[in-house]
Amino acid sequence: MKKLFPALLALTAVALIVIGIGVLTIGVKRGIPVVLAGIALLLWALFTPLLRRKLPRLFKVAAATYITLCAVVFVVAVIASVQILTAYSDDKDIPRDAVVIVLGCGLNPNDNTTPSLMLARRLDAAIAYLNETPDAICIVSGGQGANELISEAQSMFDYMTARGIASERVIKEDKSTTTSENLAFSRDLMPHVTDNAVIVTDGFHEYRAHHIAKSLGLTPYTISSRAPFGLVAFFWLREIPGVILQTWF
Repeated sequence: MKKLFPALLALTAVALIVIGIGVLTIGVKRGIPVVLAGIALLLWALFTPLLRRKLPRLFKVAAATYITLCAVVFVVAVIASVQILTAYSDDKDIPRDAVVIVLGCGLNPNDNTTPSLMLARRLDAAIAYLNETPDAICIVSGGQGANELISEAQSMFDYMTARGIASERVIKEDKSTTTSENLAFSRDLMPHVTDNAVIVTDGFHEYRAHHIAKSLGLTPYTISSRAPFGLVAFFWLREIPGVILQTWF
């Protein structure tokens, strides 16, 4: 093992460099193979010494199978993460007739009537846009959860109107329970003169929301609300299965 250590260290360093190059070019889709190459090198560098040891054949087969499964899951997660990152930005030159759609994401568990921290940030981003675009209207989208005392749409409506947005500019969509329903039900409330929609959500959610909106015949633009850093990791991991199931198949 000691003899393999320099080679192991060198391969790991090369793998990390290759992955770093991929991360730096993350906005370019051709960076994906670079990231995957780096991950493959890293896995090979870490696990090849284990498989070369004198161990029972059954153990080596089990270890190889486990490593392969881990590698597949990891690679799939990386591809989905790269796709999420490619959409992690605010759109520019949004058409003036675009309708703002704020996607719900839960109420404050302390009172079950006011927006959660993440939802409040989405609403703040939408308010900033509406103040800059006085002719735009907004659809707040979210139904009522099992523990919520009012619908997310009602909570969002109250939040926005209390901060100076005229009530006639805010339309409530209070039946939806998923992102797909958020966008489908909101589309039905949009004026028929436009299919341009400004989707306000967190950066990690933009890719999937954009994909769903396009499948519904909308022309989507996105504004990120920048989720609190401490919450990003959890919601990012939860987003990966959604991206795989709703955009890959």
